[in-house]
Amino acid sequence: MCRHVAYVGPPVPIAAVVLDPPHSLEHQAFAARELISGSVAADGFGAGWMPVPDGDIATGPALYTSVLPVWADRSFRSVAARVRSGLVVANVRNATEAGTTDHANVHPFTHEDYLFSHNGFIEDFATTMRRTLRARLSDAHYAGLRGMTESETLFRLLMTRIDEGRGLVDALTTTLEETIALADGLGKEAQLNLIVSDGRHVVATRMSNRDESNSLYVASDTARFPDGHLVASEPLDDDLGWRNVDDGAVVVLDARAGVQINVPRRVRDAPV
Repeated sequence: MCRHVAYVGPPVPIAAVVLDPPHSLEHQAFAARELISGSVAADGFGAGWMPVPDGDIATGPALYTSVLPVWADRSFRSVAARVRSGLVVANVRNATEAGTTDHANVHPFTHEDYLFSHNGFIEDFATTMRRTLRARLSDAHYAGLRGMTESETLFRLLMTRIDEGRGLVDALTTTLEETIALADGLGKEAQLNLIVSDGRHVVATRMSNRDESNSLYVASDTARFPDGHLVASEPLDDDLGWRNVDDGAVVVLDARAGVQINVPRRVRDAPV
C-alpha cells in the first residue's frame, strides 16, 4: 500500500517533509506502522511542489518522479535538500497490479495547477471497473491518460468534474460517490485515501467502502513545522500535535485558515 504526505505553510526544503523526520515518508516506505494491506513501498515514488514565486521561472507545480525506491535515489536527496516550497505533495508506491512499475503510474499526477496522490486500491480494477470509470472521462482527460492504474483514472475523473464547473471539494466528493457506488454494486473493495492540491490548498480524504480505511493524520504548527499544516498516512514524528482523522472525513489544508475537517453526508448513499 502506498503512503503519502502533503504540507502547506511557510517555504521549507522538500527534504524537511519527505526525508528528514524520524518517521518520514522515506521511513514509512520500508517501516510503515499502520498498513492494512501491502508491504514495502518500493515501486517508485514522487514529489510535487509549488515553486516559491519568482518572475523568472515557470508557473505551476514542479514534479520529480522515479521508479526507484525513495531510499535508493541519490539525485532526489540532493534536489530535495536544496529546493524550498510552501506546498508539497509526495507519495511512495507499493503497486497493486503487477506490471505497472513505470513512470506513467508513479504519483503524484499533475494537470495544470493540480497535484494528486492516492493511497489505496480498487479491487480487481482492471477487469471490473476500469472501462466503466474511464467511459466517464471527458475526451480531453481520456486522451491525457498515460498509465493503467485506478489512481490515474480517479485523477482524470476528478479533473473532468472540475472542468464541469464544480469546486475542488465538491468535485472530489462527487468522484468518491461515483466510485464507491460502482464498487459497491460489484461487491469490490475501494480504499480511497486521496490528496489533491489546486496550487493553493490541499484537500485529503480518508474513505473506503469497508469498515476499516487506511490511516490518516493531520497536524498544525508543530515544533518541526511552525505555522505549517500537514496531512499524512502516518505521523512523521512523535509530536503531540498529530491527530487521527476520522473515517469518512474530508480534510482541507490552507496556509491561512489552517486545517478544516468535515464528513460529507452524501458519499455513502450516492446513486450510480
